[in-house]
Amino acid sequence: MSNRGPFVKLYRNLWDGSLGRQPEVWSLFVFLLAHCDADGILDMTPDAIAGRSGLDIEAVRRAIAILEGPDPESRTPSADGARIVRLDPHRSWGWEIVNYRAHRARSGAQREADRRRRDGDSYRARNRARMRAARARERETP
Repeated sequence: MSNRGPFVKLYRNLWDGSLGRQPEVWSLFVFLLAHCDADGILDMTPDAIAGRSGLDIEAVRRAIAILEGPDPESRTPSADGARIVRLDPHRSWGWEIVNYRAHRARSGAQREADRRRRDGDSYRARNRARMRAARARERETP
């Protein structure tokens, strides 16, 4: 894994934490992150999630139960460490990703930092080429 990508930096702690020991839960959580709307809302049934994610429906149900449950290892105290909460307690589907806006804001800041780093690398590379060309011209002049 690259250590530079925003996804890796942002979610490394999740992988190293309790989700990393549960590949189906991790896979489902990544699916939820990729398919939620801009507010962190995923209004899909478990059957639809299973169909789109390629996970077995029972694996989806188990993973949802874990993601909805408290996680004492979570670094985020809100929702008792749960990763997702139901949109409506009266129905069995539809979730909001806990702290999605904060994750999204950090991801945007990371993308900006990565862009600045790439711009700086590009500037330094162009400057090195200009300096080499200037030194070569100096050597050619009598």
